[in-house]
Amino acid sequence: MAGGEAGPDLSFCDPLRLDRLALRHRELQIVNVHGGWPLVQGALGVAFRRANVWYLGDVYFPNLPGEADILLAMRTYLQERFLFASGYPFCPLPAIVDRYLSFGLPEPVLEQVMGGNAARLFGV
Repeated sequence: MAGGEAGPDLSFCDPLRLDRLALRHRELQIVNVHGGWPLVQGALGVAFRRANVWYLGDVYFPNLPGEADILLAMRTYLQERFLFASGYPFCPLPAIVDRYLSFGLPEPVLEQVMGGNAARLFGV
């Protein structure tokens, strides 16, 4: 994971570390669990640059700083590598699903984010 409570200080959330890993191991599919929060813009930049990096914002996404940037990425350049996650049990699943539905995403994007992307990532 590269965000939230990773490590003893914020250097463990540094998107540069993830960028170097993704560049070094291009065949490896990497899921940025916790989405690099609180360094959201850098984490989104890594996902934009590296086709093998997937973004999973989970508990650190809705209603926290960086939400607008994450939504923009989800609606545009990252819609094919954005993964839904609830952060359960910290966040109740029905509330997070309702929050995603409230974003007004186009149906094809919503289908990708809510499960299609994960199915593609895991080959199911």
